[in-house]
Amino acid sequence: NEIVCGKTTSTVESSVASFGGSSYANTAYCKNTTTIAGSNSGNGKVEITLMESYPEVSLSASKINTNKDVVITANAKDEVIGLTSAPYSWNGEERVESKTYIATKNGTYTVDVINNYGRTETASIEINNIDKIKPVVESITQSVSSDKRTSILTLIARDDASSDYIATGIAGYAITTSETLPTEFQSSNTFTVKQNGTYYGWVKDAVGNASELVAN
Repeated sequence: NEIVCGKTTSTVESSVASFGGSSYANTAYCKNTTTIAGSNSGNGKVEITLMESYPEVSLSASKINTNKDVVITANAKDEVIGLTSAPYSWNGEERVESKTYIATKNGTYTVDVINNYGRTETASIEINNIDKIKPVVESITQSVSSDKRTSILTLIARDDASSDYIATGIAGYAITTSETLPTEFQSSNTFTVKQNGTYYGWVKDAVGNASELVAN
């Protein structure tokens, strides 16, 4: 009859069950052994707690460019000792129950996980897909068409990055005759107009951030 050793058989020597007090477990890996009460003859069991049990942890998050916050999820477990009730310390903060963390800007995020024996393990993830900066319409230029019956409006715009956010680039252009943000944009930055009036230029980036109001 072999000793039963939790879930990590590779770190404990197989042995014949004994009731004579001898240790048949590999003590280099075991914190303690306890004989379960019962008859002193026949089959027996030894309950073993492993000393070298550490949590396993990895972090995951969406890599799709976005203008929203990004949810980071810790995938952690310890199948031998188990995790504490509040095992997660995010970026050095107080330990909490939640295995998720909200990243509001780009950067490196770290979680520290602790098990019931006080062993800890850390994991980090780089978030670099958040863009919350609005693009800017720098100018609207006007030229007369060759037939002199229409005008050509050209939007000049830029999309800037910062230390916290990436720039996903200008993805669409629009003009309106009202101050209301349009819902439809085109890929070209030039527009042909046939009537006099006030025209408002707009741009949006690849994740949907739209520019402020600019009039020509």
